[in-house]
Amino acid sequence: SAVLRRGRASVCAPFTLDSPTNPVFRARSMSSASGVLWASPVTTCSRRAIAACVEAGASWSFVPIHLPKAEQKLPAFTALNPYGKVPAWRDAEGFDLYESRAIMQHVCEGTPLIPSTAKERALMNQWLWVDQCSFKPAFDPIFYQKVLKKVPLDEQQCAACKVELEKTLDHMEAALSKSGLDYLAADAFTIAD
Repeated sequence: SAVLRRGRASVCAPFTLDSPTNPVFRARSMSSASGVLWASPVTTCSRRAIAACVEAGASWSFVPIHLPKAEQKLPAFTALNPYGKVPAWRDAEGFDLYESRAIMQHVCEGTPLIPSTAKERALMNQWLWVDQCSFKPAFDPIFYQKVLKKVPLDEQQCAACKVELEKTLDHMEAALSKSGLDYLAADAFTIAD
């Protein structure tokens, strides 16, 4: 895909939070959100929520959930997220939230990571939904089979998913080219990026 060739959205490139050249973590903001995030850094959903907390400058603490021990299925955790999946968030006032994209929007509210205009917010949400409905379903089987090796390798499924993933990445690249921007929803980095 053009996106991967040009390095815009490399899904496997290693990065560190403090790297000044890291395009993902460069626009530190100050969020008014404070709370606790229960997550497992192994999952992409948890990583998404962790990245939002870091990028937004939220005041937060981290509670690691050990998935192989099924800690996400324990009653204490399902009280936070009845679906028994990570991540989950509880803010300082006791407000509970689950689903990584909802957590992202909550902790980033009031920062430049959420665009200020209605059209830019609509584009941000559009790309969050593209991630949920197109990117993630194509990415996950490849990730689980080839990277995590948690399920048996099915080369046919991975090949079909790669085709779908490349289509999605090409659509993203086309949107970036059409807009002339470096970011998907606005002229600055948002949670859609």
